[in-house]
Amino acid sequence: MLIPTPNKYKIKRRLLEKKALLLEDTVLGNHRDLEIPNLQLKVFMKTMISHGYVQKVHIWRHSYFLLTSLGESRLREELVFTDEGMANQEASAAVA
Repeated sequence: MLIPTPNKYKIKRRLLEKKALLLEDTVLGNHRDLEIPNLQLKVFMKTMISHGYVQKVHIWRHSYFLLTSLGESRLREELVFTDEGMANQEASAAVA
């Protein structure tokens, strides 16, 4: 399944910011926060698990995807974030 690049970017950015992602165990509808189809999220997260970037914990019709240290470093490289850059973004958001 082809997942649009903007959707991949949204998922990766959310994972890097929150260090976790909650996904309802259904393929119907959209994710509540990201407005991305659940099917696309499930397929993409399956890929992230196979690379070792996230761990999956399944609890009663919901899946929690927890970012690993390998995944965090890889996403920082892909999204070109540094600790200093994240701090600057948070500071500018607080000012605005």
